[in-house]
Amino acid sequence: MWLVYGFEDPPVHTQSRGYLKEYISGRLAIRMRPVIEKRIDQLLVLAGESNEVDLLKDFAYPLPLAIICDLLGIESGREEEFKILADELGAYPGNVGPILNEVPPPAHTALLKLRHYLTKWCSSGWLTHAMI
Repeated sequence: MWLVYGFEDPPVHTQSRGYLKEYISGRLAIRMRPVIEKRIDQLLVLAGESNEVDLLKDFAYPLPLAIICDLLGIESGREEEFKILADELGAYPGNVGPILNEVPPPAHTALLKLRHYLTKWCSSGWLTHAMI
């Protein structure tokens, strides 16, 4: 989530974190345990089918991404689209100032799309109904 809202300066950053903090907590992780375990099992099966496993590429990156997709209600057919946006934004290693246009075009587009999705998600109350 920091990738989407981490580019902002206070007070926008602080306000955005406040919105997300009410949804993301340790209690949520406990409630999501069966979903998380299912995702881990799926990744372990895939790893067992391969001759070589890269823990970062095959486990450490896809696990949180899959859980975030589950959390946000992203359908399994759209997970790849979400991954591409996250990759485009994550590929930008620098900081930006208060002007959003300072971000390179692919990261800027990904930032806007992810921000729109998360804003819609937070305001819809979806998580409250689905996970709590």
